[in-house]
Amino acid sequence: MVINKLQPLADKKKVSIIDDFSNNLPDLTCDRTAIDQIITNLVKNAIEASPEKGLVYVRINHDSTLNSFIIEVEDSGPGIPEENRMNVFSPFFTTKEDGTGLGLAIVKKLVSSMAGSVEIDNKIDGGCKFRITIVENRLPNKKPAISYQAT
Repeated sequence: MVINKLQPLADKKKVSIIDDFSNNLPDLTCDRTAIDQIITNLVKNAIEASPEKGLVYVRINHDSTLNSFIIEVEDSGPGIPEENRMNVFSPFFTTKEDGTGLGLAIVKKLVSSMAGSVEIDNKIDGGCKFRITIVENRLPNKKPAISYQAT
């Protein structure tokens, strides 16, 4: 799973990554590279936004009534200021000293290519949650199935 590739970054910052995947998730027929890139970019940003000893949650669920997959990445950082929320998906927009401003732009483009949606929610007690919804019957050019099961 792509989360394992980010564990060294999380360890360096003493951030814990908690994955919470629904049991018996059905396979998602899509472009695995795109899903991996979406999760990688969101988790990397969540780790970077979280304070030392912070928590990052990664949840993957399936809503059978809507035939959709929901990917949520939640951090324990300060959240996204209201004035930046409209810009976070714009290419080259960044608030990081060493950021390129491409990570969330790529997420938005990949999710859009799957006819999905991205929502941002600042939590009342701090932190931010990104929620990706992909409706399976809207996926163009279905590719080999991938499985994300609880580890």
